[in-house]
Amino acid sequence: MLNKIFIILILINFHLQANDFTNYTVVKGDTLSKISKAHLSDPRKWRELLNYNKIESPNSIKPGLTLKIPDSLSKKTKPIEKKVIVARVLSKIGQLKLKKNETEDWFDIDINKELITNDIVRTSENSTAEIDFFDSPKTIILMREKSIMKIKLEDVKGIELNLGEVFIKTDNKESEKVKFKLKTNGAVAEVKGTEFEVTSDSNASKYGCYEGNIDVSAENETVHVPAGFGTIVIKGQPPMKPFKLLEKVKIKPLLRDEK
Repeated sequence: MLNKIFIILILINFHLQANDFTNYTVVKGDTLSKISKAHLSDPRKWRELLNYNKIESPNSIKPGLTLKIPDSLSKKTKPIEKKVIVARVLSKIGQLKLKKNETEDWFDIDINKELITNDIVRTSENSTAEIDFFDSPKTIILMREKSIMKIKLEDVKGIELNLGEVFIKTDNKESEKVKFKLKTNGAVAEVKGTEFEVTSDSNASKYGCYEGNIDVSAENETVHVPAGFGTIVIKGQPPMKPFKLLEKVKIKPLLRDEK
C-alpha cells in the first residue's frame, strides 16, 4: 500500500514539474549569454538556468541540446492580472448573463452587479441592459438584444464588442484626450466624448456617430468620423470613407426592473 502511494506521489510530482518549464533547443550561433537575454526575465540568472538543467559548464551549450527554461526564470511568465472594478449594471430588461474570463460558465446577473476587467456580459433575445462605467467622464452603454461584450481597462476604459449592437454615450465632448476605446472584430474606435452606435458580427462592424466624433482604425488606416456620419469596416479591410447618416436614432431610456 505504501509503495503504491509513493509511486502516485512521484507521478503527481512529475506531472507538476512537466508543466512549470518550456523547452528550448539550442541552434547554431547560440551562446549562453544570447539565450539568457532572449528567454530569461533577468539574464544575470544564467547560472540558475545551468543548475536547473544540471549543466556544469557554459561550454556544454551546443546545437541540438534541449534546455528546460523554468517559468520562475522565464521572460514569458504571465503577470498577475489586476481585477479592477470598472462598471456596474445600471438597469436591465429581460435576461442578462455574465461569464468570468477564467471560466466557461454563464450565470444570471441583476441590477447593481459590479463588473471587473475581462468580465463578459451577454443579453438574450428581447433583452437589453445599461452598463454604467465608473470614473470621469461618465460613460453609459446600452446593450441591445443578442449582444456580447467584454469589459476592458487598459490605458483607458473600454469594451470589446464580439457580437450585436451597442449605443455609447460618453460625456466631456470637448476633451482632446481619448476617453474610451471600443474594439470589434478587426477594428478599433477611439472616443474623446460622443454619442455613437456600433453593430458588429464576425464579418463587419458598422459605426454611426451622432454627437462629437470618433476615430476608427483598421489595417493600419484611420478615418475620422464626425457627428452625422458613419463608416463600415469589413474584416481584413481598412475603414470605408465616412458617409452621411440618414437620420439620428434617439436612445430610449430603459424601464427599470422592479425589485
